[in-house]
Formats: sequence, structure tokens, C-alpha cells
Amino acid sequence: MLTGRDEYALSFFHRCISVGKPYYQDEKSVHFEITNNPDIPFYLTGGAPGTPATINLAANSVTRVVLNKTNTAPMAYNIRNIITGENEVLKAELKY
Repeated sequence: MLTGRDEYALSFFHRCISVGKPYYQDEKSVHFEITNNPDIPFYLTGGAPGTPATINLAANSVTRVVLNKTNTAPMAYNIRNIITGENEVLKAELKY
């Protein structure tokens, strides 16, 4: 678990990960990778309909994500292991 203010925690989270450009697309889907550089895993939950419901970013790893090409929902997630207040977790949007 990590704790901190929203603005610092969000900046920290975005410096830890990098979302790559799509490496494959077809008529139905878009494939891209999320790289998690530190020794800290991140657990993303609460994905909008049309996006993965959860994404687990293991420490020092690359995670492949597949989205439906017709998806228009933002990839907004709750980062379960970054606490920003009492009963509050960090909320972040991923852009590819």
C-alpha cells in the first residue's frame, strides 16, 4: 500500500507506468501494452463497460491489454493499492 495526496499520488503513478501505442489492430480490437517499471505492483479496478474490469500490473513487467475497437469509454480506474484519503483510493485515466 502507498498513501499520499491525490496530486502527488497521480503524478507518481503516471511516472511509474507507460502506456504504449497500439502494436496491433484489426476490425474488432486494439492491442497495446502497459509497462510497470518499479518494484511495486498496481491493481486497477472499476473499469467502465467496454474496457477490462480489472488490470493487474505486476512489478517490473509488461501487461498486454485488448480493447474493443468500438469502445468510446475512457479507461478510468481505481488504483486499489494507492490510498489518497479515508476510504479513498487513487483514480486515474489511462490513454493509449
